[in-house]
Amino acid sequence: MNNLDKSLYYFKIAYKLNRSGKDVINNLSNVLQKIGDHESVISLVDDFLQAHPEDVGMRNIISWSYFKMELYQKCLRELKRTVDYINPENKNEMAAVLNNMGIVYKKSNEISKAERFFLKSLQTYTVPDVIVYYNLIHFYFDLKQLDKAKLIIDKSLLLFRDNPIILSYLGDYYSNTFDYEHAEEIYYKVLNIDPKALTPYLRLSTIYADVYEDTERALELLKTGLIYHPEDLALLNNYAYCFLLKGNLSKAREILDNIKNDNEIHLTATKGMLLIKEGNIKEGRNFYNRAITLAGSNVNLANLVKQKKHLELGAYYSKMGNKREAIRLLKSGLIHKTDKTYYKKQIIKLLNELKR
Repeated sequence: MNNLDKSLYYFKIAYKLNRSGKDVINNLSNVLQKIGDHESVISLVDDFLQAHPEDVGMRNIISWSYFKMELYQKCLRELKRTVDYINPENKNEMAAVLNNMGIVYKKSNEISKAERFFLKSLQTYTVPDVIVYYNLIHFYFDLKQLDKAKLIIDKSLLLFRDNPIILSYLGDYYSNTFDYEHAEEIYYKVLNIDPKALTPYLRLSTIYADVYEDTERALELLKTGLIYHPEDLALLNNYAYCFLLKGNLSKAREILDNIKNDNEIHLTATKGMLLIKEGNIKEGRNFYNRAITLAGSNVNLANLVKQKKHLELGAYYSKMGNKREAIRLLKSGLIHKTDKTYYKKQIIKLLNELKR
């Protein structure tokens, strides 16, 4: 019996002895949430709220379980009730709930409401909370509203100077606006502040591998990142990817075969790339197509995978001497539009070489 099982066992006994005790219900709910039994949490807390509707803490617990079950309207209902019971003078507690409502509206794809509640949360806090700034910056990045993201980044850096997460967002801004020189400078500033920060290793390795086509530099950086994060899937994926770019297929396969995850987009695409380079075109296509499916409604990411698929297929047929098929595939890759330019540039470069 592990620690969670033991906790669950004893808290259930405590609940049987005292079904109305707030601390007992709170402790049992926390354990149930950790094991993912949100239906039991909702039943448990709802019974308590029938007798104590004003309990803000319990409403936060039940709203979180609704959120994890993707029952967003019920989650919003509880958050709105929470607002009704919060003391108006407790502005920071009110601001935290408004921020949570922004998150739920975003998940519900009610974008204008999400933005309004995030901004309202910022205005309500008497002591700035960096989490709200993270959420709003990420919100604007998701919407590709880079100018708005930059305004919030600049404002938050005045309040939270040298915060590595906000600085990483600044690096992301420069990277997304193709100012890779400034992005590189900012990401290294983050690593000087916090050598364990994950984002710079991911972003810089992508810039070095795909933009600068400096695979050796990307690999050196990834080796350092993996010292701090040896099991991070994204770092391992980039590491395998760089070995593929170098033509070291056996090393790439060794890394990928040790990763047990079939539902991550980038890993699935990288496995497709490996298979194509090994000559297994049919399975390579299948893995790329699976990655495209996993991208779901993220059209930009799906198109990026499509570009890479056509780039790799074109490169394979070029290597096999089938110039006509290579050109056809590469031209097909240019049809797919993304907010990244590096695969497009690589496709154009290879096309120009083939047309000589």
